[in-house]
Amino acid sequence: MGLRGGLSLKTKLGLGFSFVALSAATILTIALYLNIRINVRQELREELRHFVDVSALLIDADQHSSLESVADEGSPPFLQIQTVLKRIRERGYGIRYVYTVRQRVDGRVVFVVDADSVPGDFSQPHLGDVYEEPGPTLMAKIATLDEPIVEQDFYSDKWGRWLTGYAPIITSAGVRDGVLCIDIAATEVVAREQQFFWIVLAVNAVIAPIAIALGWLVGHRVTYPIGLLKAGVERIAGGDLKSRVTVDGGGEIAELAGSFNSMAGRLGQSLEELQTEIEIRKRAEEEVRQLNRELETRVIERTRELAIANQELEAFTHSVSHDLRAPLRAIEGFSEALEEDCGDKLDEEGKTYLGHLRQGSREMNALIDGLLKLSRSTGVDMARERVDLSLLAATVAENLRQQEPERQVSVYIAKGVAADVDPRLLKVVMENLLGNALKYTSKAAEACIEFGVEQLEGETIYFVRDNGAGFDMSYVDKLFMPFQRLHREGDFPGTGIGLATVQRIIHRHGGRIWAEGAVGEGATFYFTLEERGADQARSDHPTG
Repeated sequence: MGLRGGLSLKTKLGLGFSFVALSAATILTIALYLNIRINVRQELREELRHFVDVSALLIDADQHSSLESVADEGSPPFLQIQTVLKRIRERGYGIRYVYTVRQRVDGRVVFVVDADSVPGDFSQPHLGDVYEEPGPTLMAKIATLDEPIVEQDFYSDKWGRWLTGYAPIITSAGVRDGVLCIDIAATEVVAREQQFFWIVLAVNAVIAPIAIALGWLVGHRVTYPIGLLKAGVERIAGGDLKSRVTVDGGGEIAELAGSFNSMAGRLGQSLEELQTEIEIRKRAEEEVRQLNRELETRVIERTRELAIANQELEAFTHSVSHDLRAPLRAIEGFSEALEEDCGDKLDEEGKTYLGHLRQGSREMNALIDGLLKLSRSTGVDMARERVDLSLLAATVAENLRQQEPERQVSVYIAKGVAADVDPRLLKVVMENLLGNALKYTSKAAEACIEFGVEQLEGETIYFVRDNGAGFDMSYVDKLFMPFQRLHREGDFPGTGIGLATVQRIIHRHGGRIWAEGAVGEGATFYFTLEERGADQARSDHPTG
């Protein structure tokens, strides 16, 4: 039966089934190869893990611990360990480098013994040289490594592409002195995988012709009834709903023809229902458009009202910063003049009243400053940029400590924490949270403040923790409300506006803030920021 396009249905289906069969054979071959490849790499990782574990036992850990400086390079212990490393390299398949490393107090990883290092040859790493690009697994676990591990996959550095295994070096006293590292070059593994690739390719060369032949045969067997079905369906698709498809014989194609005949009968009945549905949808769409127009009008009105509210807020801010400060300056000035000119004429009670008057003036001024900060935290335009939060926290902490140089406070700042934020507003957050921590640890015997970050269910959570006075969790809902304070003014001074300002800034950054604490056991303030794909590193770093 000839069809449009020049090729008969028989030829088209033959080619189609042949292509499907060939594709299935190819996919099966690829899946087989990938499965073999995964198994090869998994077996290699297991072999490397076992090998590095056994090899670590060959190293004299006590002699290894005696190697401390470059002056020890070439010493009998160094040469003995180097000889062991060379033997290890000769025993393993595809091993390129064998070396030991140690983590210094400052957290950096340095070489101890390398199987290839030669005294005087500066092209090789020597004892004490910094390991510039250690594997990601080693860097993540070197501080707690107590069993052999292997990188999850190959990683690249400036020396090449490697799969590396690590095992701890434990002294006779049970102390971990360093780590044994064994590198296998990716080229060695790829060569092994290529052997399997050629085998799988040969299998595919045998399967492919068989699959093509079977596909061609199947295509020809189903050609005739499908041709009849196609012709009948084209008549129905052309609008002839009274036409019927006739297919002799039985089977699925005959059942399909019957289904098409039933469909043609229902299509005429459904046509009127479809027209009715179209009319209903048109009316619904018009109603939606009308609602959208009303919504746009409301949005414009709300935007105008918001602009007016912002203008009124700016006017209030101007009034607070200028008009309210003038009387306070007058009170402060006249109180100071009264104390200087008439202080000797006042009795103790009068001087006390005068002191209360000046203190009240200063507290009112601080309250105005707090209100201004609270107002500006909402009204100021945000300009996000990449900010080093670790550096910002360290700078704020140092400025706060200089205000109370007589205090001994331990401050710990997590290193490498960064986020996309407005630097001015986040500085206000750090000043308030770290300032509160410093204030509420004033009565602690050994004050300790920490800024850090942690991951919880895929969310980055920042925190400021202290071991100060703490608070009663039953009042936690009042923490971020303006003018609410959980401690007496005589114990810890303040205006009760700082945390409300912090909450508004965090909300503007798309985050949330909460606190946990206990009376006498310190407090921890947690907050989040809107994630923008930033990488954050975590490692405790004491600043003093």
